[in-house]
Amino acid sequence: MKKNIVTCGDWWIYAIAALASVWFIVFGPICQSADSASYVSAWTESVSHGHIDIYRTPAYPLYLGMALGLSESSGLLLAVAGQHIVFLVSLYYLKKMLLAFTRSRGIACAAVLMYVLAVIKWNNYILTESLSISGMVFLFYWLLTYWRDGGRLAMAMSAVWLVVLLMLRPSFVYLLPVCALAWGLFCRRHGRHALLGIAAVAVAGVIEAGYCKCYEARYGMFTPTGVTSINNFQIAVLEGAVSPDYTHEPQVKEYLDSLPNFYRKTMQDYKAYYLEHPSPTALTHQEEARIVSRSRSDQPGKWVLACWHHLFDSRSMMFPEPPQALAVVFSMLPLTMSAAYVLLLVYMALCCYWMLWKRRLPVMSIVMWAAVAGNVATILIGAQAEWPRLLSPAIPLLTVMCVQLLGFINPKAIASYNE
Repeated sequence: MKKNIVTCGDWWIYAIAALASVWFIVFGPICQSADSASYVSAWTESVSHGHIDIYRTPAYPLYLGMALGLSESSGLLLAVAGQHIVFLVSLYYLKKMLLAFTRSRGIACAAVLMYVLAVIKWNNYILTESLSISGMVFLFYWLLTYWRDGGRLAMAMSAVWLVVLLMLRPSFVYLLPVCALAWGLFCRRHGRHALLGIAAVAVAGVIEAGYCKCYEARYGMFTPTGVTSINNFQIAVLEGAVSPDYTHEPQVKEYLDSLPNFYRKTMQDYKAYYLEHPSPTALTHQEEARIVSRSRSDQPGKWVLACWHHLFDSRSMMFPEPPQALAVVFSMLPLTMSAAYVLLLVYMALCCYWMLWKRRLPVMSIVMWAAVAGNVATILIGAQAEWPRLLSPAIPLLTVMCVQLLGFINPKAIASYNE
């Protein structure tokens, strides 16, 4: 993307973001959710000993392990600082991506600042969200770079980031078909050279399958993590889609029979009950997976309703709790979950317009739309309840899509995207 060089006049944006990051590192607390401890324990109990952890893929525990290796007492603070540094670097590449879709630096700068407001506090969480969001910027920057300019470096870096993201977060498995689609479309411009990209995606798929095979050898399930079976079981309970008849284990049968009616209640209600009434040891991840499989087979209608409920019931903002001083600003941000779905529909209509009326194939637009749609589909298939967290890696792509739509609304002022 040689035409879209970020000039010295743009550095004020990065200065503001850097000052905000320093403030969060020095004065902001290190935020931990219920999942944070499991990433640390994945390093201390499994990954550091060369074993596969039952809950967590290895990339983030390795990252925490490096930070804890530098300082056992301040390791988490170093991890947070590292996340902020990666975030600041990603802003430079996000800005270059935005400038590929608009000739207005003012629009690009405003988009970056809004993005900083939306994302920056994720860097203080001991969770994969921060590196996932930044990693998506790097992956799609290199894909866009290859589409526009070609080059072995762009191809290699996109492959590297694909593997990193797969090992960072199991739900990123949807990136395999998305990247395969991208390289297939790239053949239109780059011919046989783009076939190497398809081969790189295949190698990433083999790495992912190999990891799943190792997981199966250790835990008995062909999957990168046991978290999915846990989440699916929890959703089945909340949707009233489990029955004592789905198991042959007496302890599990008794446990399921004693569960109160959680239908249409919140995950917090279930977790509060679980803390006081832990499940029996016989309810292993394998048993949970079998119960969920039987439930989906016998009660498909309830699982369709489960998808519908989780698609529209979570209307919270896609951002962590903001500082009190920024609460008003955050409350005005328009990226609610429902708005993200509307954006996907409008953007799909725009792509169809380009293809049917303009007779042009918007390659990167199709790839970005597929990535966001794949993120949503993965959440639905996984039946997971924490939508704001799980959709957070799509924020960079949603930002680019919004800027591109602004260009379509006012083409004389800012539209410059031309494939």
